[in-house]
Amino acid sequence: MKRVVYFNARTPDSDWYDLVGFPPEKLKMSDHVKGNGRFCPALKEIFKNIYVIRSPFDLYLRHNFQQNGESWIEVLPKSTLSPDKFNDIFHVNSKEDLNHKDRPMIQMTIPILFLSDSDIQMDIIPPFLEYNEIPGIIAGGSFNIHDWQRPINMMFEWHDTSKDLIIKRGDPILYLKFTNQRRDSSISLEIIEPTDKIKKMVNECTGAKAMTKGLSSTLMKEHGKRRPKRLIKSHIRYILDRFI
Repeated sequence: MKRVVYFNARTPDSDWYDLVGFPPEKLKMSDHVKGNGRFCPALKEIFKNIYVIRSPFDLYLRHNFQQNGESWIEVLPKSTLSPDKFNDIFHVNSKEDLNHKDRPMIQMTIPILFLSDSDIQMDIIPPFLEYNEIPGIIAGGSFNIHDWQRPINMMFEWHDTSKDLIIKRGDPILYLKFTNQRRDSSISLEIIEPTDKIKKMVNECTGAKAMTKGLSSTLMKEHGKRRPKRLIKSHIRYILDRFI
């Protein structure tokens, strides 16, 4: 049975992504495995239901520590992202919120929203099949897109601040892996327009995250109980997709 995950790039204040960004694309095993490994069941499972998220712009960033120990990120001229828009998309963690005082942490909000009327877990993972020269690590995350509706984040910990951070437009920056209770089920994506119900659920999630430090899984589950059972589909469409 095929479960459908919907995504919508038109989150508030992010219509630019429709023109500048890339739609999620299926990670193809044939692009990376050429030998007998393509017959390996374990490898096939790794590639199953993974989608690639690519950078919507060229980024050339330089890190500087200020006298108070806070990070200052300089957007270099080669970047296609204008410096005055950097703070609209990126959040630089304060020094109190670092794993290591000399390793800045940066979050990039990617205005793509995934949601489902089925119980589906979305894992945000580094693009482990791609070679890059990023001087640090990309952190991951996981949440249930039935219970929680919010744009995805790329979290980056900058280890070697002596090197500029360079990401080219089109570079894979994240993988997304979708899993439901029937692990043998395949996942497909479709685009939908945001309804008033969807906007309300998104506003609740983003608002709760902003107002609650250390957001708990209990709050996410409570939100999942309160959301409409069929947030995306009509009752008839829901039945047809389950049995056809």
